[in-house]
Amino acid sequence: SVLDSRGLPVSIDVTVQYRLNPLQVPQTIATWSLNWENKIIDPVVRDVVRSVVGKYTAEELPTNRNAIATQIEEGIRKTIEAQPNEPVELRAVQLREIILPLKVKEQI
Repeated sequence: SVLDSRGLPVSIDVTVQYRLNPLQVPQTIATWSLNWENKIIDPVVRDVVRSVVGKYTAEELPTNRNAIATQIEEGIRKTIEAQPNEPVELRAVQLREIILPLKVKEQI
């Protein structure tokens, strides 16, 4: 759950497909430990989704879905690819669902 530009809670379902860079596995595990997903992937996805969704009101989210999906994918890709030694290969990012607050759904 993230907040829109007015502070209303919105649930966003995002799927991120990735894998460890096979050439960097020993370095990645040494640097990030076996919890590398919790340290590399999860915070990036959370931060990017919060940042992108926070630019819009809840009412604007459905009509701007494609732009939001593109911004989320580009933000995640840019941040992941900027990691030293490129530990993760990002395969795909998909915005699966935007779940609006009930009172906003009723107004639309």
